[in-house]
Amino acid sequence: AAGVNYALYKRFSTMLRKLRSNIIIMSGGGSLNQALKDIIVRETDCQVMELAEPLFNGALGCCVYSEA
Repeated sequence: AAGVNYALYKRFSTMLRKLRSNIIIMSGGGSLNQALKDIIVRETDCQVMELAEPLFNGALGCCVYSEA
């Protein structure tokens, strides 16, 4: 399972580097994956937070990103 989580991280690690921040806020189903959050913290040395109701906010990041 660790390999699957790391593969997920590698898929979006380029975007994390481009949008560099000290805090990463996760939403959607992926934010419920503690192993994925641990990998992000370890690889980026950033604080990872999740929204209170992450499943209701899955598309929020896409909307904000498209406005930038």
